[in-house]
Amino acid sequence: MLASTLRQRAELISRQIFDQNPPDPRWPQLRKIAIQDLQQTLELKADQESAYRLLGRLYMLQRDDRQKAREALTKALELGVEGREDRAQTLLMRSGLQIEEEAKLADLNEALKLSENDAGIYRARAQVRASASNFTEALADLDKAIELEPKSAENYLLRGLTLVAAERPQEALADLDKAIELAPRSPLPSMQKARVLSTLKKWDEALAAINKAIEIQPNLAQTILLRATIYKELGKYSEALGDLDTILKMAPNSPQVLALHAQFSIQAGQMEKAITDLVGLLKFSPDNLPIKYQLGLLYTANKQPVEGLKQLSEVLSKDPEFTAAYRVRANTYLNIGKHAEAIADFEEANKREPDNSETLNNFAWVLATSPDDKLRDGKRAIELATKACELTDYKTPHILSTLAAAYAETGDFETAKKWSAKSIELEQGEIKEQLEKELESYQEGKPWREMQSMEEQAGEETDSDAVAEPGSKDSSSKDSGEKPGNDSAPPAAEEPAGQSTPATQTAEDGDKPDQGAEKSVGDDDADGDK
Repeated sequence: MLASTLRQRAELISRQIFDQNPPDPRWPQLRKIAIQDLQQTLELKADQESAYRLLGRLYMLQRDDRQKAREALTKALELGVEGREDRAQTLLMRSGLQIEEEAKLADLNEALKLSENDAGIYRARAQVRASASNFTEALADLDKAIELEPKSAENYLLRGLTLVAAERPQEALADLDKAIELAPRSPLPSMQKARVLSTLKKWDEALAAINKAIEIQPNLAQTILLRATIYKELGKYSEALGDLDTILKMAPNSPQVLALHAQFSIQAGQMEKAITDLVGLLKFSPDNLPIKYQLGLLYTANKQPVEGLKQLSEVLSKDPEFTAAYRVRANTYLNIGKHAEAIADFEEANKREPDNSETLNNFAWVLATSPDDKLRDGKRAIELATKACELTDYKTPHILSTLAAAYAETGDFETAKKWSAKSIELEQGEIKEQLEKELESYQEGKPWREMQSMEEQAGEETDSDAVAEPGSKDSSSKDSGEKPGNDSAPPAAEEPAGQSTPATQTAEDGDKPDQGAEKSVGDDDADGDK
């Protein structure tokens, strides 16, 4: 009598969880009471398959109890679930708890023998087959599910997602539109449609689809995040960052969203925001050297070289093998005119990356053009610049100009003029005027001298195009007479092997050092003539 009473109470309580939409908000507490009642029931009378089956359903609600759920459902099946439909549903539930694909399919195949017109079982088997990339069989199951339930939005949604996985996005869109038609108040079909359109790079259509999903359910973080990425692709960085700000209000302790916020801030040229984001990321991972490395890049790009050097030096003090940090710190030293320190770091970077053309180029440049007589080494500059030219097939104008400067430093102005003229011939961008000034200097028999003098700024915003490896040149430097380099958009920052980095890649151009002022020999007596 007690066992029957406890089971009945557990069934009544479970209805408040499973049969109400939405379920009773107290369902976690109700679940706990129902499980206790069923456990006591089975202690009194262990051969009640219905009690095991209900216990399995309740355990399934908690991820940590999945093994208990599988064991309970297995016990119910062993005792003999009454009725073909009930047994089929028990097998369906257990299939979702199985670990091996073979076991999942075995349960579903047996379930379909018992209930051959159950669309839910076909949907479940389709998902198992799709996860194993058996798309033809999965789509056949979904075709059958649609035949059985032609008004089910879930069937069309799943078939659309399976077509996406099978790399048939255009067909998927038709199914997703049908799902939207059948379930106009569900955000999921519109969100998935936006994802498919994003893969097709149809950004305006993707934005319309995701806006519809957000209109239906405004506070769903994953839809807002997807819209942020679509805004970014459309170049609407203000809107993208606004969406990420919304998510951060909902989940302020999300490192992933902070990292994305930093990346978008960089692309929007909002260096202060990106720096704030990375500083926030360090709270979650204070010893993350790649983040500190990225901070070093950002601080220097934002004309805060002192902070940049601090971060880069900390990286190298903890990991002397962090090769990229040597190169970046060397270029940062160039920005503030510390040529001896720059040369020391270039030596280390070159040992570790002997075939890095930009390290070779910048190293050669400072050896050829430093105003400090003790630091210049024209012969070595020629060796380094020649290798950089070989690595770039003698087709990169700013590297050819470095080779010219190296020859000028040794007094070989004829060769210097040859390579300088070649650099001008190849250059089609904004640095052509600068290169012509160098050639004029060599024609006058004067080598080139350069000393950078970046002044520390207090949180100055920087254009996104200027977020290059510290010391690289950009087209904005030409008006001040600095030595520009490649004016193309810089590539993403390098990730050192074995290091995990946040999604906050800054650009590293690695061209000629920027923020300096060139000065030909003869401009003042201190330089002297070579």
